Amino acid sequence: MRIVFLTRRVQAQALVVGQLAAVFAIVLSWITQWKFDVRHCLLLCTSSVLTAAIASFILSTLMPRSLTTTSSFLLLLRLLVLLVER
Repeated sequence: MRIVFLTRRVQAQALVVGQLAAVFAIVLSWITQWKFDVRHCLLLCTSSVLTAAIASFILSTLMPRSLTTTSSFLLLLRLLVLLVER
């Protein structure tokens, strides 16, 4: 349950940061060139949010596997330590 909450939180953060990066790029482009193209802005915002969503989805599918692998590795390490101590 906690892993699901963390992945949703990370996904929301990724989407917000992706959108903020797109808005920042649009503002910088407008300041330097004094030109504002709505189609360019929509393309930039859409691609940044889509990229953040895809990256977040890939990471959320890999995170539980890495946690179970890490837990298995730590359990094996504890067993080895117990065997060595005997």
